[in-house]
Amino acid sequence: MNKPFKIWSINLLLLIFICTFSGCIDVEMKINNNGSSEIKYTIIKNNALTVQNIKDEINKQINKINLRNNKKVAQLKNITIKEDHIEAVVNFSDLSLVDQNISHQSIKKWLKNNQTTTVINVKNGQSESINKINKNYQIISINGFGIYSINSLKIIIPGEITHLSKNCSLIEKNRAELKAGIGILIYKKPSFAVKIFFILVLVIFILLLKAIHQKGSNRFIRNKQPKA
Repeated sequence: MNKPFKIWSINLLLLIFICTFSGCIDVEMKINNNGSSEIKYTIIKNNALTVQNIKDEINKQINKINLRNNKKVAQLKNITIKEDHIEAVVNFSDLSLVDQNISHQSIKKWLKNNQTTTVINVKNGQSESINKINKNYQIISINGFGIYSINSLKIIIPGEITHLSKNCSLIEKNRAELKAGIGILIYKKPSFAVKIFFILVLVIFILLLKAIHQKGSNRFIRNKQPKA
């Protein structure tokens, strides 16, 4: 998205609550191009923290977020109980209204309010200054992580990561983990031509499946017809 947004959808009060009772939480944040996101909290089970405790507190903080914005921007998707942990998933339709610790914008706009710094080129492992990278590439900057007892913060972004800061480690082409401090991820948004190509491939694939299914149905009908 071109318009920068500032977020920290892992609500601080929620984190304090969870970390006080469990002291152990993993977070996975999936960021979409349209500004929405899906956050998964993985919380280690213990006797002090029940599923109902977690559900009640998450809904309490979600209600605060929605009331503050005068509309529904956050919603608890589900809570899943595993053998040794609990997974809670929260959807955010507009993260720009939640908080202010993440910025997501083009490099060109980011450089207007930030000094350039060095990041690692994923392909060759070399350091590069951000102001030398294509200004139309998108940059996600996460500030302030490490204050609370989060074991790990994994981030999934809507494109292939081309550069990242030293405190981030690449997991997959569009997925990275931030250890602590200020994390930076840079990616190239898929071009319109690429999107059209994949849509056409999908359409052709569906048409082929329908043709194969129709051909099979016609053969079945012919075989059932009585011979003269």
